[in-house]
Amino acid sequence: MEMPLYFKQFFLDNDTTWYHSIARALSSIQGTFGTIPKAHLIGLNSMRIHDLWKMKEDRDYNPPGGPEIGSMIMLDRNLDFPTVLASQLTYEGLIAECFGIKTGVVKFEKNVTSQDAPLTLSLNSTDKVFAEIRGMHITGVFPLLSSKARQLQSGYDKKDNLSSVSDFKQFVSEDLKELKSQHKSLALHIGACEAIMNKKTEGSFEDVLAIEQAMFEDTQYKDSLNFVETCIQRQSPYLNCLRMMSLLSVCKGGIDSKTYKSLRTQFLHSFGFHHMTSFKKFKEAGLINETNDKRNLFPKSRKKFNLIPKSPEAASKGPVPKDLSYVFGGAYTPFLVKIVEQLLTKPYIGGVEEIFKSLQIPATEYKAGTSARQTQSNFKPSQMALKTVLVVFIGGCTHTEINALRFIGNQLRYRFIILTTAIVTGEEFLQSFLV
Repeated sequence: MEMPLYFKQFFLDNDTTWYHSIARALSSIQGTFGTIPKAHLIGLNSMRIHDLWKMKEDRDYNPPGGPEIGSMIMLDRNLDFPTVLASQLTYEGLIAECFGIKTGVVKFEKNVTSQDAPLTLSLNSTDKVFAEIRGMHITGVFPLLSSKARQLQSGYDKKDNLSSVSDFKQFVSEDLKELKSQHKSLALHIGACEAIMNKKTEGSFEDVLAIEQAMFEDTQYKDSLNFVETCIQRQSPYLNCLRMMSLLSVCKGGIDSKTYKSLRTQFLHSFGFHHMTSFKKFKEAGLINETNDKRNLFPKSRKKFNLIPKSPEAASKGPVPKDLSYVFGGAYTPFLVKIVEQLLTKPYIGGVEEIFKSLQIPATEYKAGTSARQTQSNFKPSQMALKTVLVVFIGGCTHTEINALRFIGNQLRYRFIILTTAIVTGEEFLQSFLV
């Protein structure tokens, strides 16, 4: 929906204007695909938007015919900060972090294309190479592209074995065009991979990942704290310092007052006292907290939903991952996507409320009734509809979460339609608070 400021405007400014925009978007989807018979609402924000939508819907046109979407899962962003703050490790996520993706379009510079003029590329599944690698862990992308390059060369070598004019004509009119298209795509994505690796190795990326994993697991706290302090003292990009401080806070369940004040003082000395307001905003949003902030759900959800794999190696980083946590290299399972997986695979006797009661997360389940326009027979979802789920992120999501949803969609044979207020990186998410 391209509303990158939604989270800040609602959670900090208490501006509910965008509620109506989201409700209208849901009405538009339902007008196209038919009444959505069931909804799981996870978070207070989601419940309020759903109530407004249903209130407006009573006055709006009620679409006839059977539904094409079997259910909807609506999730609040503030239930899961670690996923949006952590370094993305899927190819598409790293493209977003290193080059920026706006409305599905990326601009590649000379370091990727080897051309002086920048190239604007639309990232979608019509590009067969991108469709195959977009959700892969970055460690598996380059070997796959190398393999495809060898296959491509074999395709070109076919011309040496052609003997008749008709064979040459077919090769030139059909095969050669496809080979040139793949050649161009491969060259771009190999160039992008090289640029990503060059950029990440410059910034001690492996050290960052090791510290992030320790934060997820709530181990080696002193090492994590020392790393954050070193980033501040070396004047690393200030958004990256804020990102690491926020991740440390939400994974730990808050920072003790003495450490919080020390980090704040060091940061202000390094980057300027105009950032006093930044700390105020981050504290209000629940990103950088002092100990015992009840809004911080991660320490409890980490245990209840088994978000930290017992064996990170079990999550394959190759072309065929085995576990949802592969998107973070086996270090962590994105919480909101884990909720989606659980709702689709585990029927809960007490309803959705029981799952989240111990975490004090507002949640409910809504089932639509039939109207005078809709008989029981045409309201009943088809088998295809039952396997089609609308997932709504209130407050934004990352490309990594979208990649993770594609993974469980393939695993469980579900088709996901994703609606989000914005697709963001960690730094873009934090930057929205500073506007």
